[in-house]
Amino acid sequence: MAEKNTINAKEINFGKRFPKFDFGNAKRFGQNFLKNKNIAGKIVEAASVNENDVVLEVGPGKGRLTEILAQKAKYVIAVEKDKKLADFLMDKFSAKGESAFGGKGQKNLEIVHKDILNFDLKAYKLKPKSYKIVANIPYYITSRFLRQFLESKNQPSLMALMVQKEVALRIVAGNNKESLLSIGVKAYGKPRIVANVSAGNFFPKPKVNSAIILIGDISKENFSGFLRLASATSANFSKTIFRPILPKRTSQNASGNAEFRPWQGRKSYL
Repeated sequence: MAEKNTINAKEINFGKRFPKFDFGNAKRFGQNFLKNKNIAGKIVEAASVNENDVVLEVGPGKGRLTEILAQKAKYVIAVEKDKKLADFLMDKFSAKGESAFGGKGQKNLEIVHKDILNFDLKAYKLKPKSYKIVANIPYYITSRFLRQFLESKNQPSLMALMVQKEVALRIVAGNNKESLLSIGVKAYGKPRIVANVSAGNFFPKPKVNSAIILIGDISKENFSGFLRLASATSANFSKTIFRPILPKRTSQNASGNAEFRPWQGRKSYL
């Protein structure tokens, strides 16, 4: 029996539908392409994307999620690290390419060939809370990705992400079971799991199941409120989690305000 609130797979023959691209080499950047259009719609729905939104999409892959975002949003910046995939997407969404938009191209879509971990938000005029992040990111960059955008001066208003299910559960964990990753995310936003997604919904099929997670109300102003909430929990939690961490990983920004950096000094908490 399928797990409650789990979206199961719908098979698609990628070789026949996209003969110009060699999907057999998809694993070189940790890519797992989304096959189920219903799931793509679920991610967009979770982010409440509308005609006034600027969306930063990460890892667009073959463009299944991109198609829906371009239909819903005011403007979409799709960042793809793989050069072959970036070219594929430019062809697909260009005036000459065959796309879901009748081959007319997309004026509200920009394909950027770049590593998202080296992406300059200012260069694309993405100011604090002026954009949303919607992404099916390679799972191996999850921790670094969250750190980069949650600690950024130009934070997004929210993130709707496809992540490994185990990681999603760790992020939303409560009842004194928070990991450092969970603490770091909750210091800046409010995470919740939208839906579980079975491994069969991706190509190549990963060894783990996934989940759509929404991190809403992102703001550095949440930091002080989060500490007050944490202080109100059990004394054991404060002693074992916050006291060892905060003195070492709390710094001051240019204005003298404290900044929480739970990932500092560690490569990954996944």
